Parts: sequence; structure tokens; C-alpha cells
Amino acid sequence: MKILFGLDLDGYQALAPQDTFGKLICGPHALLEIVELRLGLARKSASAVGRIAYYREVLEKMAVGQSRFYASSFEKDPFSVAETLLRWRDEMILAGWNGSADSADSKRIRDFAKVEKTAAATLPLGFGDRVRVAIAELDRRDAKLQAVDVLDAQEYLPPLFRQLLAKLGASFGQVAGAKLKPEASPGTDLWKIQHALTDGSQGRQIKLTHDGSISFVTAFSEVTLSQLAAQTI
Repeated sequence: MKILFGLDLDGYQALAPQDTFGKLICGPHALLEIVELRLGLARKSASAVGRIAYYREVLEKMAVGQSRFYASSFEKDPFSVAETLLRWRDEMILAGWNGSADSADSKRIRDFAKVEKTAAATLPLGFGDRVRVAIAELDRRDAKLQAVDVLDAQEYLPPLFRQLLAKLGASFGQVAGAKLKPEASPGTDLWKIQHALTDGSQGRQIKLTHDGSISFVTAFSEVTLSQLAAQTI
């Protein structure tokens, strides 16, 4: 199977029918699901609410008799604080945090580490946790993916996901680095903007003639915008 990967390509659907046999265009979540399936790690995803509820219990337990950095806010709105701190925790895991802290680290990180020590064994796995498990399993066996081409530059990817792609032998820049060319009719406003974006002259002022090749639409609702886009297409 050949995979074209992009950070924003989860749920991608082509506008026109195309032959995709043996090929897949996907984002982080879809790619991880494929890897888990091929490694025998597929599992039912934990609900977000369930994870937050569990993390709230741990935070409450860890705050008893201790001056945790989140204590004051937790007293006023425990569920919202648990939701926020769990999101931070998941982001740190995806950034490569191993759940520990040194004495030189800030109190916030030390508190996070103490909570993690209590929660890690039974906290339902988040996205970053699943990536970490997949990376460890890839040290033992191959996911049997023919090729993974990455559209995004490495520096835009979370460090842990970068490790996963490296384990899969992903190619960076071959697709993204291809020379893009303006495809609009030469001389039109759309062509001028495409040309500026592809030849590195974004800082240059572009003189538009308002020939109708570009539409700028605003609305209060993304749903309204998506409906208009669908009608236009």
C-alpha cells in the first residue's frame, strides 16, 4: 500500500473520481489506525469524556493535602480544569515527554509528572500514547507499508509522530518539494497569486484587475461557507 500523508488530510475526499487502488491519502489519525491494524494493535478508541472523567479523579486525589498548581481553579470547575490539563498532557506526550521530571524543572512540570505516575497505568490511551505504543512495536516488526510520502516539512510535525514516520521509512519533501506551477489562465488574478506563491515572491505587491477569477466570501458560519463552496464547485 502506498500512502500520501499530510497533517490536514484526515477525512480527505477527492472532488472527482480517481483510481486509488493500493493508494491512500490520509492524515495522522487515519495513518495511525492503519499502522495499528497491521501491527495487531487495533483497539476501540477511548471516549474523550471518559478520559477526562478519569483524569479529574486522579487530579482530585493528587490535590488532597498538596499545593498543586491547579488547585484553586480545580476547586471552582474541576471538569474544565481536567479537560484542559489532559489536553496539555496529551500535547506534551506527542511532543516527546516521557512523563518524568527533574528537580530543576518548574513546579508545573513536577506536578504533571506526579499526576502522570499515578494516572499512566490505567488512563485510557490518548493519541500520543497510541503513537508511542506503535513506535515500540515497530522495533519488533514491520507494518508492511510499501511507501509513505509526506507532504509536510519535518519541522511542522510533532516530534513523536516524526519518529513514527521515520520508523515507517517515510519520504519527506519528495512530493512537497516538487516545483509547483500556476495552473490558472496566464494573466488572470488567480494566476498572479499562484505565481507569487510558487516562485517565492510573496513579499512583492500584486496588482489585481478584479477579473472574477477569485472570489472572496465571508460568513458567520463555517457551514454556510461550506454550502456556498459546494454550490460554486
